[in-house]
Amino acid sequence: MRDTPDAPTCHRCQRFGLPCHLPSIHKRRGRPPKQQQQQQVSNDAVVPAPYVLPHFSSFTTSTDSRLPPVHHLPRPLHRPIPFYEAPARAGPSTLKRTRPLSAGAAPTQPHASSSGQHSNPTDMPTAYSDPSTQLSTSPGDERRRHHKGSNVDVSDYLDPGERVFMNNAPKGPFYLDRPLSEEAISDEDEEAERLPLADGMDPVLLRILTEVEAHALIQIFLERLNPQIAVFDAKLHTVPYLRRTSSILFTSALAVSAKFYRQDLYPVLLAHAQAILDRAVCSGKHDIGIVQSLMLLTYWKVPEDTTAWIKIGLALRMGYQNFWHVPRTGPLPPDEMSARETLNAERTWFCLFCFDRGLSQTFGLPTATRPDHFAEAESWARGHLDFAPLVDMHLALSFELCKLKDHWRALFQSHSPAPRYVESAIDLLVSQCDALLARWFNKDNPPPDFHWENEHSVKWSILDFILILQRQRLDLNPTDPLRLDMCLGVASEIVDLIAALADNGGLAVLQDTASCMTSSLAVLLHKIFRQTSTPQKSLVISLLQRILLYNTRVSNGDTNCATAFVARFARRTLSAIGNESRAGSPGHLNNADGSDPLLIKRNGERIGGTQPDFMAQLEEYMQVSEEPVQASVDDQQYW
Repeated sequence: MRDTPDAPTCHRCQRFGLPCHLPSIHKRRGRPPKQQQQQQVSNDAVVPAPYVLPHFSSFTTSTDSRLPPVHHLPRPLHRPIPFYEAPARAGPSTLKRTRPLSAGAAPTQPHASSSGQHSNPTDMPTAYSDPSTQLSTSPGDERRRHHKGSNVDVSDYLDPGERVFMNNAPKGPFYLDRPLSEEAISDEDEEAERLPLADGMDPVLLRILTEVEAHALIQIFLERLNPQIAVFDAKLHTVPYLRRTSSILFTSALAVSAKFYRQDLYPVLLAHAQAILDRAVCSGKHDIGIVQSLMLLTYWKVPEDTTAWIKIGLALRMGYQNFWHVPRTGPLPPDEMSARETLNAERTWFCLFCFDRGLSQTFGLPTATRPDHFAEAESWARGHLDFAPLVDMHLALSFELCKLKDHWRALFQSHSPAPRYVESAIDLLVSQCDALLARWFNKDNPPPDFHWENEHSVKWSILDFILILQRQRLDLNPTDPLRLDMCLGVASEIVDLIAALADNGGLAVLQDTASCMTSSLAVLLHKIFRQTSTPQKSLVISLLQRILLYNTRVSNGDTNCATAFVARFARRTLSAIGNESRAGSPGHLNNADGSDPLLIKRNGERIGGTQPDFMAQLEEYMQVSEEPVQASVDDQQYW
């Protein structure tokens, strides 16, 4: 041991008279112990403070003593991909919020594209010359940097918001105000971190349309389209709110509105909405804007789109992930905006229940939600009538109808119920549907905030369910004329509703479920045509003609809209009925010579008997060429 570091020899060498040399260090072969290796990596990674480089004017060719060696500077983990640069927000907040610095990573230069310049290595010394531009770290950044086991966190470079979201994701229902843990970042950082994925993809900023056009389309959506789907709150879903919270939902609402009122903007808006929505879904995002976007693009999809079942399945999964299936037990927040946002999530969950039931009936597939995961819709809607006008009472009626359909579905899920039991169930469900119509469409005393005179679509859904029940009753006894007359009576009411929807413009904006209900009605009329009397045959043909007329008028020459597909289907149904009637009815030969009284030749010459009145109604559709109804592949894919 030497007295001082500069002493020539140590005490031992002086005592024995030996030359004093430092012993050689023999490093052990192999990998160092794990603890020492981790300690060495931690020591190498720690940098006490970011280096402040001198101003470019004082930078000379000689090496500055304050600069670290080049090989000690951290290398960037990745090169930013130039895709789209969102415009920087003006004000001091532009430099206030910065990316948190992981341990061992020196601050990197901001992207030059944010100031409209390209990155240049010679500009690096000027990036940190001014102390006012130094990157600040918040207390949340310090806690995150010294988190247990943290070293170089690659997630900060790959997706800055993902790690914060995963660490602070709610572990309970969405309406619970849980306190943040010690590892949570500050409120200001949390708000900045939870910016939507599609931020910067605003269609107005991308100049797809002007801000005036965006305001007009959103206003049209709230007035004409939202009453059909019942998912938006007119006081909440304003243009500034949509642009601030979710560019995906903003673009989707613009796209579906442009589908009917600005066809020139529809293709580009739909493509943009699909692109940013697909990117968000693939990234695992599940906020309410994405869920509502899936609902909008499913409700008003193009006729050839076959992704409705999959999209609503994704939306339901996201709803469960957001804990929407846990009903709220406490009162609404005192703040009006917070209360409307809470109701927005609850309304979306009720709407998803109706989507699930409707698509399950359309595709003949099982439902994905359980009734006990939903509160009572009417009680929920009546609990916030002070926020009116809303569309929640429309949603409550749809919810009640879906529960009746659940009872009908449960009946046929049992093994071959007895006909007498089916008869009793049909009588009970028909009486409950009649009670719904009497209570909700009462002109003298309607439910609060329910405008029965405008609710043609939901009334059509109730009548369609009654028609399904009456058709099942007719199948149990096809020769009963009373049951046949009851089916025709419900069919006449449905056609009257179609006429009202065609007059007020509602038929054009209904979803594809309306097409399915209309086509089912046409199939039923075709099926029972032979069983009807001559006056009833004239009524059947008249109903089909009215369906054809209304849908042709609404399509307005567009061959690819839903009403155009329905019109072609009705025309083919009339043509099939005419050809079958012309060919005769086997088993009913009543003429003296054994011929069919309905049998006529191609040139119109009668073989026997007299031509019924309904045949004159069908002549137009029997003589029309097949070219106008030659939709072939497209119609087959649609139906």
